[in-house]
Amino acid sequence: MNKLRVSLIGHGHLGKWHAQKIKAHERVEFVGIADKFYKENSLKELYPELVLTDSYEDLIELSDAFIVVTPTNTHFEICKNLVQRGKHIFCEKPVSTNSAESEQLLKLLENFKVNFFVGHSERCHQAWELLDFKNTNSILLERYTMPKNRAYDVSVIEDLMVHDIDLVYYLFSYEIVSLLASGKVHHTGLLDEVSVTLKASCGKSIKIKSDRSHQSEKRMLSFIQDDLKINVDLMNLEILKDGKKQKLEKRDHLQIEQNSFYNSILSGEKPLTTLEDGHKAMKIIDAIHLSIQENKEILL
Repeated sequence: MNKLRVSLIGHGHLGKWHAQKIKAHERVEFVGIADKFYKENSLKELYPELVLTDSYEDLIELSDAFIVVTPTNTHFEICKNLVQRGKHIFCEKPVSTNSAESEQLLKLLENFKVNFFVGHSERCHQAWELLDFKNTNSILLERYTMPKNRAYDVSVIEDLMVHDIDLVYYLFSYEIVSLLASGKVHHTGLLDEVSVTLKASCGKSIKIKSDRSHQSEKRMLSFIQDDLKINVDLMNLEILKDGKKQKLEKRDHLQIEQNSFYNSILSGEKPLTTLEDGHKAMKIIDAIHLSIQENKEILL
C-alpha cells in the first residue's frame, strides 16, 4: 500500500511535536512544512529532506492530508480551503473561532469525501478504559495552570476548558440543555478563569472549572458513583477510589491521535474524533461566552 503523503501547517510549540510524530510514522510520507517563520526557525537544518515554505498552497498538490496547528482564528479559512481541495484534515482544537464556522465546515463536508479529525487529546487517557461512567453524580472537572510566558490568542475556554467540554460528551453522552457560566479576566486581557454548570436532559448537573492564572497545576475529574467518590488525577496519572490509588500508564497522546487519523484514511477505521465532535464543543463554548456576557442561564 502506498504511504499517505502528509504535510504540516504550523511549526510552533505544538506543531514541532506533531512534526516529530509525522516523521517517525511508518505509514506516512512526510512531505513538507508550511510556517511563515520557517527560515528564522532553522527548519532546513532539522528537516533538509522536506519541502519548506511560508504558504501551505505550495504543498496542496504534493499532499493527501494536512495537520493544522496554527492560531485558532486561521483554522476556518485553512480547513475550508483544504476540504474544497479534497484533502484529509487533522485540525488541532478548537476547530474554529465559533460554532457558525464549524457548522459551515460540516455542511461543506457533505459534498467532499475527506476525513476530518479534531485534536481532542484528553480522550486518549487509559482511565477511560478502566472506569464505568454509569450512574454517576456530582460530576466536577477541574483544569488549572499557572501563568505561562507565552502569547494568548484565545480565552481560557478555548485554551483549556474545551478539553473538559469534549470529555463531558465523550464519557457521559449527556444531552446538554442549558448552562450558566461566570468568568474573570486576570493577566491576559481575556477570560482567564471560568466556571460553568451544565444541565443535562436527564436532570443531572456537571460543573467545569478552568483557570490559567492559578498558583498550582491541576487536571482532575471527580464524581460520585454508588455512594463512592472517585477522583481521576490526569496530572499525576492515578485513580483514587475507595482509599486506594491505581496508577495509570503514561501515553503519547499525539501519537495515538495521529495513528487514529491515518488509520481512518488508510484502513477505514472509526476515528477517535470527528468534525461533529469539534462542532458540539464549539456550540457549548459560544453559549458559555454568551452566558458570561449576559449574566444569565442559556438554553441550548
